[in-house]
Amino acid sequence: MAHELESSSEINERVDRLLRAANAYGRFPTPVEDIIAQADLVEAMDYVLDESLIKKAPAYLRGLLRSAAKKIQGLVDRRARVIHISPEIENEGKKRFVKLHETVHHILPHQQDLLYADDHETLALSTTRLFEREANQGAAELLFQRDRFARDAGDLEISTATVCLLADRYGSSIHSSLRRYAETHDAAVAAIVLERTARSMSPPTWRREEFMCTERWVSRFGAPAWPKIMQTDHFPFLAVLDHAELDTIVIPKRRRRSYRNSSRHAANAVQELRPPVGARQATASGAATGHGRRHPAVALTSCRDLLGVGRQSREDVVAAPWMQEPALLIREMALSPPPDQPATYPKA
Repeated sequence: MAHELESSSEINERVDRLLRAANAYGRFPTPVEDIIAQADLVEAMDYVLDESLIKKAPAYLRGLLRSAAKKIQGLVDRRARVIHISPEIENEGKKRFVKLHETVHHILPHQQDLLYADDHETLALSTTRLFEREANQGAAELLFQRDRFARDAGDLEISTATVCLLADRYGSSIHSSLRRYAETHDAAVAAIVLERTARSMSPPTWRREEFMCTERWVSRFGAPAWPKIMQTDHFPFLAVLDHAELDTIVIPKRRRRSYRNSSRHAANAVQELRPPVGARQATASGAATGHGRRHPAVALTSCRDLLGVGRQSREDVVAAPWMQEPALLIREMALSPPPDQPATYPKA
């Protein structure tokens, strides 16, 4: 997050200046091409590591260039003012993020190398390289138009459907939208991203790739400490990912439409993403619950054991197995209602 970097003020200043110059605030999806142009950069028509160009290189270099082509996802030639993006990136949202990552390398004056080449490691949230962390932060600030994403998220119900909706609106990957959501929301929210498939089914065991949480979550519960290997025996809420019926729920395509900054219109936008009427909402115990009909989520489960037995709170987990990797979005909820009263899900 930006406040973790000493250069955050400069990043925010440069980002704000570029967004204003590109007239990007309030335009959706975020106009990445206009931002790149305002940074006095162009995207190369021919990828520098394209196979057709590699074939023209000396024989002793071809193997090295092909190896580099498989790893490098984006690079910026600051002298030529050109951005190169790997054609191997299929996700359009990720491609847009990489373009902005390279743009930030260019606009930060203390990053003075003439060439920056980025791979999966330098583009990852976990990277420890300072310049790459700065470029990642700046790219996120550009793509999500600084605090505008958080304001939009605050107008919508807390759910994975909202994450998907905002990804569509801003033109990001769902993974990036989930990360931004779980870092900037004003409620107590955390998110866990797991490996694509369980590594064991007896008991179901998942490798945790990453987790994110809001400042309010940390102030209330402390920083998350979920282990790298998570089993349903110790974390029963993971069982929500083991219901085949979740994969049959299709998230409808969003219509291109104008959005207004009001709760009523935001609620209408989320309504488009509700599961089909009658779609079952899976719980950790395998039972169906009607509570989810009022909540725009693919799956909803009540998890008293998330933070430990005896806590006077309830946490609900929303699962999204239709993402590239399974993910859990966790929100703090009100105390469980008495059995004779219907459950409600107020916004935290």
